[in-house]
Amino acid sequence: PGAYLNHELDSLENRMNFLRHLVTSDIERSLQLSSSVLREFGRLTEVPAVPRMMEDSLKYLGKNSMRTSKTGVYARNLALNERVIGPVVFGESLNQDNEKECIRLFSIDANVNGFRVSPRVKEIAEAYFLGIITYVTGKTE
Repeated sequence: PGAYLNHELDSLENRMNFLRHLVTSDIERSLQLSSSVLREFGRLTEVPAVPRMMEDSLKYLGKNSMRTSKTGVYARNLALNERVIGPVVFGESLNQDNEKECIRLFSIDANVNGFRVSPRVKEIAEAYFLGIITYVTGKTE
């Protein structure tokens, strides 16, 4: 959570959510959780976070998000942040506009509980899972 835009503070409910984020540790905890998940993304998928030098070319990051102290982790006020009390992590996993990744994402030759899925999607799910476990247990590399 974070990076409120002007129009996102126009109602009492929105201002109360902003105040909640100011007086709780939800933003700091979300940063820790997001960083943990991003670390697992990098480790399992071998796809690095968006480097600082590329941020300017991704206009949505500069327009709607705020850079944090962790490379690849950005603050943004999304609807779910208003409804969840506690840490939140959102991920934009992989580059679907990258031809190599598209091919990997559409390959459905893995089996998860009897369902055919993409091994790449399975890696992403595992990265989320391990990132959350790492955050909850406090075990960092």
